[in-house]
Amino acid sequence: LHYESVAQAIETANFQSADLIIGNAESMIDELVSYGVEKDKICIIPNGVDASRFTPEIDGSSIRSQLGFAKDDVVVSFIGTFGPWHGAEVLAQTISKVCAHNPHVRYLYIGGGGSYEQVKEIVKSSGYEDRAKMIGFVPQLEAPLYLAACDILVSPQIPNPDGTPFFGSPTKLFEYMAMGKGRVVSDLDQMGRILQDNKTALLSIPGNVESLSNAIVQLAADSDLRSMLGANAREEVVKKYTWDRH
Repeated sequence: LHYESVAQAIETANFQSADLIIGNAESMIDELVSYGVEKDKICIIPNGVDASRFTPEIDGSSIRSQLGFAKDDVVVSFIGTFGPWHGAEVLAQTISKVCAHNPHVRYLYIGGGGSYEQVKEIVKSSGYEDRAKMIGFVPQLEAPLYLAACDILVSPQIPNPDGTPFFGSPTKLFEYMAMGKGRVVSDLDQMGRILQDNKTALLSIPGNVESLSNAIVQLAADSDLRSMLGANAREEVVKKYTWDRH
């Protein structure tokens, strides 16, 4: 910002004058308090999902066929904007380990921007480029169809590169939960609080390729575990994290 001190003064004045401030992640509380905001006027409401649009009832078979996936393939997917905190490149580093372990695993990247080119290079150098597809952006309204075509949905977020607390409330987290699929999610701040390991997701160590690989391998080999995690997560998100409820 050209006038950072002025912007900061305006923001602080707004914070202090407001009767209620709504944030979407717990880490915002400490930051707001540091601006002199009274803690009791801060309300945290995580992001959520339209559970009628993102639902296990969607048939993704046409997309699966269109993308060339076989019936017995286990499709591992990420959807997003490839931001520096998304960990898309960490997921790409699991390809060689997971594909060497399970010949049925395929990877699907949906989205673009950010580290997209870096991820593409990692995929090329993995030795398993033929088992990973990067299809770029799809229309937002079609996102549920593409997620329905997958078996494992991954949210591999990493800590903020500048060392500041992770402040996100990833929308994909709730959309994944609503789809009723198996999922692997970084045990990072809000994500680790909302999800329970081995109940609604498999939680992995943020930024740790080995931990993420092991979780994907485990889930790819166990369709019953995927179904159990999916059903539990769907029940949880409908109960607590729909936009209507928020």
